[in-house]
Amino acid sequence: MGARRWTAALAVAGVLFTSCASGQSLSPAQRAAVYQAYFRVIAGGDRNLHSYARDANGSRGYDIFLPTDWVVASHAPFARRADEQLHVGYCASGAIVLATAVSSRAYLAGGGSTIFTDTAFRVDEVLKGAPDTVHAGARIEVVRIGGAVTDAGETLRVGVEDRPDFQAGGSYLLLLDRPGPALSVWHATDWITVEAVGGRLRPSSTPAFGLQPGESVQDLRARLDWLASRYACP
Repeated sequence: MGARRWTAALAVAGVLFTSCASGQSLSPAQRAAVYQAYFRVIAGGDRNLHSYARDANGSRGYDIFLPTDWVVASHAPFARRADEQLHVGYCASGAIVLATAVSSRAYLAGGGSTIFTDTAFRVDEVLKGAPDTVHAGARIEVVRIGGAVTDAGETLRVGVEDRPDFQAGGSYLLLLDRPGPALSVWHATDWITVEAVGGRLRPSSTPAFGLQPGESVQDLRARLDWLASRYACP
């Protein structure tokens, strides 16, 4: 039997769900808090990874399915659904950046029932964000659910369907939420990876906050500027 598949219902309709920290890594207390934020909405999320049957590759673990067919209503009229959804993502984000992945580290969390991966990024360009919170050249840490570790001689894994892991050297678009007051962390989307290859965006799934597959970064920048000038955020 293959890895188990869990379905996660987002606590807030399609709004940003992953965490990213500004330090080298999260403390055990911070990891525990992030874990609770995820797994309060995932049925069976407290089961130890060692208890799962091995998959075809000899690993134990499960995949998470995060529904992406959500619809978020905007407070303003839009001619295109893509612009409406991009505006929602823009307003929900404290920062939107293009960044290069530097390195990643996976670790067990939640008493061995899940895995998180910290990825260090170098910010290359800021599309939205105050200079005192994020700027080009800054280093940020992004932690997402999922990854693989070796524990007690076994390979354990947690995956998210249709969401590739960050790869060192890759360029990505990141939508970041405002820092949380308790953890001093950022938040970003967990159910999607948006690569920026040759100046064009490649979201791993759709809908993708109104991002258009193959859209150039230049065009995205122009859309964001147009939306920000025309429609105020609630």
